Amino acid sequence: MKLQLASGMVLGAMILAASAHAQVYRDGYGQPAQRYDRGGRYERAGGDAVGRALSDLGQGSRYRYLDHRDRKRVEKAESELYKFQDRWARGHFDTHHLDEAISNLQHLVDSDRVPPRERETFNRDAYALRDFRASGGRSYGSRRY
Repeated sequence: MKLQLASGMVLGAMILAASAHAQVYRDGYGQPAQRYDRGGRYERAGGDAVGRALSDLGQGSRYRYLDHRDRKRVEKAESELYKFQDRWARGHFDTHHLDEAISNLQHLVDSDRVPPRERETFNRDAYALRDFRASGGRSYGSRRY
Protein backbone atom coordinates (compact mmCIF):
# COMPACT_ATOMS: atom_id res chain seq x y z
CA MET A 1 0.00 0.00 0.00
CA LYS A 2 2.79 2.42 0.94
CA LEU A 3 4.62 1.56 -2.27
CA GLN A 4 1.54 2.35 -4.37
CA LEU A 5 1.02 5.62 -2.53
CA ALA A 6 4.67 6.62 -3.01
CA SER A 7 4.63 5.74 -6.71
CA GLY A 8 1.38 7.65 -7.16
CA MET A 9 2.91 10.73 -5.55
CA VAL A 10 6.03 10.50 -7.73
CA LEU A 11 3.90 10.10 -10.86
CA GLY A 12 1.75 13.07 -9.84
CA ALA A 13 4.83 15.23 -9.25
CA MET A 14 6.21 14.29 -12.67
CA ILE A 15 2.94 15.20 -14.39
CA LEU A 16 2.78 18.50 -12.53
CA ALA A 17 6.40 19.32 -13.43
CA ALA A 18 5.78 18.52 -17.12
CA SER A 19 2.69 20.70 -17.27
CA ALA A 20 4.50 23.62 -15.63
CA HIS A 21 7.27 23.58 -18.25
CA ALA A 22 5.68 26.32 -20.34
CA GLN A 23 2.67 28.41 -19.54
CA VAL A 24 0.92 30.55 -22.11
CA TYR A 25 -1.12 33.49 -20.91
CA ARG A 26 -3.64 35.28 -23.10
CA ASP A 27 -3.99 39.01 -23.51
CA GLY A 28 -7.35 40.78 -23.71
CA TYR A 29 -7.73 39.73 -27.37
CA GLY A 30 -7.10 36.02 -26.79
CA GLN A 31 -3.60 36.16 -28.25
CA PRO A 32 -0.62 34.61 -26.44
CA ALA A 33 0.60 37.48 -24.30
CA GLN A 34 3.79 36.01 -23.03
CA ARG A 35 5.45 32.65 -22.60
CA TYR A 36 7.29 31.70 -19.44
CA ASP A 37 9.73 28.92 -20.09
CA ARG A 38 11.74 26.73 -17.76
CA GLY A 39 14.76 29.07 -17.78
CA GLY A 40 12.68 31.95 -16.45
CA ARG A 41 13.00 33.78 -19.76
CA TYR A 42 10.09 35.76 -21.09
CA GLU A 43 9.27 35.75 -24.74
CA ARG A 44 6.51 37.09 -26.94
CA ALA A 45 5.50 35.00 -29.91
CA GLY A 46 8.23 35.15 -32.54
CA GLY A 47 10.81 36.73 -30.24
CA ASP A 48 11.20 40.43 -29.62
CA ALA A 49 13.55 43.23 -28.67
CA VAL A 50 12.84 42.80 -24.96
CA GLY A 51 13.55 39.06 -25.07
CA ARG A 52 16.79 39.57 -26.98
CA ALA A 53 17.93 42.29 -24.58
CA LEU A 54 17.15 40.06 -21.58
CA SER A 55 19.08 37.22 -23.16
CA ASP A 56 22.10 39.45 -23.86
CA LEU A 57 21.97 40.97 -20.38
CA GLY A 58 21.74 37.49 -18.88
CA GLN A 59 24.97 36.63 -20.63
CA GLY A 60 26.45 39.98 -19.59
CA SER A 61 25.75 39.32 -15.93
CA ARG A 62 28.20 36.43 -16.06
CA TYR A 63 31.10 38.56 -17.32
CA ARG A 64 33.80 38.42 -14.70
CA TYR A 65 35.64 41.45 -16.01
CA LEU A 66 32.81 43.91 -15.38
CA ASP A 67 33.40 46.14 -12.39
CA HIS A 68 30.84 46.60 -9.62
CA ARG A 69 29.11 49.60 -11.26
CA ASP A 70 28.72 47.87 -14.62
CA ARG A 71 27.41 44.69 -12.99
CA LYS A 72 24.84 46.79 -11.12
CA ARG A 73 23.78 48.40 -14.40
CA VAL A 74 23.32 44.97 -16.00
CA GLU A 75 21.24 43.84 -13.01
CA LYS A 76 19.19 47.06 -13.02
CA ALA A 77 18.49 46.85 -16.76
CA GLU A 78 17.37 43.22 -16.37
CA SER A 79 15.17 44.11 -13.42
CA GLU A 80 13.52 46.98 -15.29
CA LEU A 81 12.86 44.81 -18.35
CA TYR A 82 11.30 42.09 -16.18
CA LYS A 83 9.09 44.73 -14.53
CA PHE A 84 8.15 46.07 -17.96
CA GLN A 85 7.22 42.60 -19.21
CA ASP A 86 5.21 41.83 -16.10
CA ARG A 87 3.11 44.95 -16.58
CA TRP A 88 2.88 44.49 -20.34
CA ALA A 89 1.54 40.96 -19.85
CA ARG A 90 -1.26 42.58 -17.84
CA GLY A 91 -2.01 45.02 -20.67
CA HIS A 92 -0.04 48.10 -19.54
CA PHE A 93 2.78 49.37 -21.78
CA ASP A 94 4.94 50.93 -19.03
CA THR A 95 7.39 53.29 -20.70
CA HIS A 96 9.05 54.22 -17.38
CA HIS A 97 10.55 50.77 -16.85
CA LEU A 98 11.47 50.53 -20.52
CA ASP A 99 13.21 53.93 -20.39
CA GLU A 100 15.14 52.92 -17.26
CA ALA A 101 16.35 49.73 -18.98
CA ILE A 102 17.40 51.69 -22.08
CA SER A 103 19.25 54.21 -19.91
CA ASN A 104 21.19 51.47 -18.14
CA LEU A 105 22.02 49.83 -21.47
CA GLN A 106 23.27 53.17 -22.78
CA HIS A 107 25.56 53.56 -19.76
CA LEU A 108 27.02 50.12 -20.53
CA VAL A 109 27.54 51.15 -24.17
CA ASP A 110 29.33 54.33 -23.04
CA SER A 111 31.51 52.52 -20.49
CA ASP A 112 35.12 52.02 -21.55
CA ARG A 113 35.34 49.06 -19.17
CA VAL A 114 32.92 46.96 -21.24
CA PRO A 115 34.63 45.08 -24.10
CA PRO A 116 33.82 46.28 -27.64
CA ARG A 117 31.86 43.16 -28.63
CA GLU A 118 29.53 43.46 -25.63
CA ARG A 119 29.18 47.22 -26.12
CA GLU A 120 28.08 46.57 -29.70
CA THR A 121 25.54 43.98 -28.50
CA PHE A 122 24.17 46.31 -25.80
CA ASN A 123 24.04 49.18 -28.32
CA ARG A 124 22.02 47.04 -30.76
CA ASP A 125 19.66 46.10 -27.91
CA ALA A 126 19.25 49.75 -26.85
CA TYR A 127 18.35 50.80 -30.42
CA ALA A 128 15.90 47.91 -30.79
CA LEU A 129 14.26 48.82 -27.47
CA ARG A 130 14.00 52.48 -28.53
CA ASP A 131 12.30 51.46 -31.77
CA PHE A 132 10.04 49.11 -29.86
CA ARG A 133 9.12 51.90 -27.42
CA ALA A 134 8.42 54.33 -30.27
CA SER A 135 5.97 51.83 -31.78
CA GLY A 136 4.13 51.51 -28.48
CA GLY A 137 4.61 47.75 -28.63
CA ARG A 138 2.43 47.45 -31.72
CA SER A 139 5.13 46.66 -34.23
CA TYR A 140 8.85 46.58 -34.65
CA GLY A 141 10.35 46.53 -38.10
CA SER A 142 8.60 43.77 -40.04
CA ARG A 143 7.65 41.91 -36.86
CA ARG A 144 4.36 42.30 -35.06
CA TYR A 145 4.25 42.16 -31.26
